[in-house]
Amino acid sequence: MNKFEPRFDAAFRLDLEQQRKRAKDLLRAARNDELEAIARLDSAQARLDGTAPRLADAQRTIAHELGLENWAALRQHIAALDSHRAAFAGPPPDSDRRTLHLRCGSDIHDGLRAAGFRGDFLELAYPYATGPVSADPQSFDEQVNYILESGGASLGLTRDALHQRFSEENARLQQSSQYERVVIWSEHDVHDQLALLRYLAHYATQGAPHQLELIEIAHFPGGRRFVGLGQLPPEAFRLLWKSRRPVTSAQLGIGREGWQALCAGDPRKLVELEARRQRDLPLLSSALHRLLQELPSAQHGLSSTQLRLLAMLSLLPPERRQMQARLVGAVMMSDPLPGQPDLHIGDLLQALVGVGLIERLPGPPDSGRSPPWSDLLRLTPLGRQVFDGQVDAMTLDLPPRWVGGVRIAAGEPDWRWDEQTARVLRR
Repeated sequence: MNKFEPRFDAAFRLDLEQQRKRAKDLLRAARNDELEAIARLDSAQARLDGTAPRLADAQRTIAHELGLENWAALRQHIAALDSHRAAFAGPPPDSDRRTLHLRCGSDIHDGLRAAGFRGDFLELAYPYATGPVSADPQSFDEQVNYILESGGASLGLTRDALHQRFSEENARLQQSSQYERVVIWSEHDVHDQLALLRYLAHYATQGAPHQLELIEIAHFPGGRRFVGLGQLPPEAFRLLWKSRRPVTSAQLGIGREGWQALCAGDPRKLVELEARRQRDLPLLSSALHRLLQELPSAQHGLSSTQLRLLAMLSLLPPERRQMQARLVGAVMMSDPLPGQPDLHIGDLLQALVGVGLIERLPGPPDSGRSPPWSDLLRLTPLGRQVFDGQVDAMTLDLPPRWVGGVRIAAGEPDWRWDEQTARVLRR
């Protein structure tokens, strides 16, 4: 019996019979003139011609909703997943070489093991997208302080334990070139793309293993929005294994340049890199753009996440309040590139509470959540003024925060992001 029982989103383990039933149900509803079904059905030309929708129209719609081109592609995808699941008892896919799987989190560890992979696993879990970064791999003080101040202490983490963890992870990364093959598993969000820059910069400067390979995706067919590799069932990792490609010298060069730009206190190099739309790392530009949006806005001094928090609360009537857990969840799911941890968004939220933009009250004791996640929130008049651009948030006493190597705080250079021109300004 496999001792690894990974948690994954069942919406990505597709069943052909279930999808056939969904297509038939959709067709039946459309023929019964149910407006929602008609709106979904991918048969606009058939409606214009006055002909009845067909099963093929419903099947194509289901395939499109799952992120595939057509029904044949859906059948092929499900068949591939089924065949890979049947192969779990066979030889490990990575048994031909001494292999290290490199990832910026632990979310796929058990999935890889359940799928039969037996190579070593290295997690480098530092939150690159939200905390300070440093060009010195031996300097952990700022990173440790950030994690402890951002909820790490409440989770039982200690300064000594974090220093030891970072030291051990860095040592393993330094030794990783001794493996015959290192495979980087990455996705499209900001956290993953910045971590990828670090890995590529490391191998560009310290030397790469004999085989350095990359698995990188922005989408996977399923019944829910794809936000990360941790959603996928084990058989998906077998399927993705076949998509890995050797890391090129061009990618290593971009990684080295990008990591230097990320660690700098001046964000203009990141803007230059974002504007190039790298063909060799096609997911990088969108991630860098999203990162730059976390600089204070030229219009109101808020980061994109801070603005999204105020925007959600601005939709409520004045007498209504929103529970923190629901607000943070809504902000995460509305993010075009989700990836920020809920603790970090909670910190940004508390900062807005601290300067009077959001009012916080204790939530009901029977909410099923503990404080502060059960607390009830609403926008204050000052919060409305900042949201409307009448008051610059950077004139308030907001606590320091980081965007890569850029420290956002009083007394620091006042870097601003102008979304309309996609430029960084300095006030």
